[in-house]
Amino acid sequence: MKRTNRLIINALFSIFCLLNIEKLAAADAQQVFVNANQAYELGNYRLAADGYESILKGGNVFSKELFFNLGNAYFRLNQIGLSILNYERALRLDPSDKDIQQNLIVARTKVSDDIEPITNVFFIRWWQSIRNFFPADTWAIFGLFFIWLSAAGFTLWLLDKERQRKKYGFIIGLSALPLSIVFFLLAQNSATVMKTPFGVVLNHETTLKNAPDPNAATVNTLHEGLKVEILDKIGSMTKVKLPNGEDGWLPTADVEQI
Repeated sequence: MKRTNRLIINALFSIFCLLNIEKLAAADAQQVFVNANQAYELGNYRLAADGYESILKGGNVFSKELFFNLGNAYFRLNQIGLSILNYERALRLDPSDKDIQQNLIVARTKVSDDIEPITNVFFIRWWQSIRNFFPADTWAIFGLFFIWLSAAGFTLWLLDKERQRKKYGFIIGLSALPLSIVFFLLAQNSATVMKTPFGVVLNHETTLKNAPDPNAATVNTLHEGLKVEILDKIGSMTKVKLPNGEDGWLPTADVEQI
């Protein structure tokens, strides 16, 4: 019995220590974040970037503010590829943030590759713009709300004895049902896009090959900051698709996944 109590006490003490270590690590990360922000305000962008990177390497904090500030620091250092990479990471956490969107637009003007993306028809662009307004979880919450609203409306229509309330219940149920479907489709589409692996070219200049071989024929020359879709990896080469639909192979070291 005494041994069992000792084991329980030791286990509780270990949990207490682990929780306090995590709290201290989070507190340290917060202080580093504050110091990095101060360095940025003083114009020491390299020190700021190193501070933000140290937080990421510690694995304690991953937030849109951290990625956004890191993107700003790299932009000031004229490291456009790393700037765009971190803006993209911040945008994945909050697709509706206008500041991130605007800074990403400005950073992309520095990319020297003039590759025209495939132009979608207007209703696809319209759908994409709506989808990007909220993350997938938010769209799913809207979907759940309206599916319950629809269920409540139809329940009122079926069970209520008063004619006017039955009418309102039917209208609410019938109106909320298609809205819930739309919101669930937006959630699914947003989640699919989030799972699609994209990357950013970080090397100042790299060559796109027609095969996963560094000595294969070159099909294009790409530059720092270009966003590509990652399709496959073989050895030291990564297959990517460009915004215009063209695909090929890059050295894996030249592109980093968002």
